[in-house]
Amino acid sequence: MPELMIDTDKLCYLIVKARAFEALVDPEGDYDGSDAPDDGYMSVLESSEDNPVLEELEAFLADLNEDEMTEVLTLLMVGRGDFAIGDWDEAEATASDMREERRTQRLLAIPLLPDYLENAMGELGLSCEEFEMGHL
Repeated sequence: MPELMIDTDKLCYLIVKARAFEALVDPEGDYDGSDAPDDGYMSVLESSEDNPVLEELEAFLADLNEDEMTEVLTLLMVGRGDFAIGDWDEAEATASDMREERRTQRLLAIPLLPDYLENAMGELGLSCEEFEMGHL
C-alpha cells in the first residue's frame, strides 16, 4: 500500500473546496426587483472568473509542489478507476508525465473530482471525516 507524501489535511481541503466549486451555478444575471440586501449573497453561489472559491482552488493548486501535484493526479486516476490501487507506481509515473501547462484548469474541469479523490483516499484507508467536522 502506497504511503502519501502530501498531507491528508491538504487533500481534505482540496476535496471540501472542490465540492464547493462543483455546487456553483451559472449566473442568473440581473437581480433587479428581488430582495436588495440578499442580492450580494447570490453572486457567491454563481460561477464566475472572480468567484472566491475558484480563486482559492487555483491558488491552492498553484502552491502544491511537483510531488504533491503528482500525488493528487495519481489519486484522481485511481479514484476514477483508470488504475487499481495495486498499480500505484504505474499511475504515479503517468501522472508525473503529464504536462504542467494548464494542469490546474484541466483538473478543475473534471466532473466529480472530489468524489474521485475521496474514493482513492478510501482505498488507502484515509478519510476526511474529522477534517470536515472541524471545517464545515
